[in-house]
Amino acid sequence: MSYEIMNIGPVPTEENAAQVGRPDYEEQSRRECRVFKNMLERLHPIPSDCPATLVVKSFPHEFGSYREVCVRYDADDAAATTYAFALEGDTPVN
Repeated sequence: MSYEIMNIGPVPTEENAAQVGRPDYEEQSRRECRVFKNMLERLHPIPSDCPATLVVKSFPHEFGSYREVCVRYDADDAAATTYAFALEGDTPVN
């Protein structure tokens, strides 16, 4: 299996996200990502036989780490790859 990570974002595409470096970033970004991940799971449930999962990942940034909801999927599996790209292409705007 060859797992890939595709970044989806911390919040829907037209919403304002917590800003790295702000005093409340840690708490706000954790909450935003948790809510967004739950929203994606509700709108785009992962089929039971699909080797994919939604995760929240931290990435380094010059002002600290930032978080995003990502889809981790088996790039060798057609259903998982289709799911990941469909999710990315149909991410809610708000």
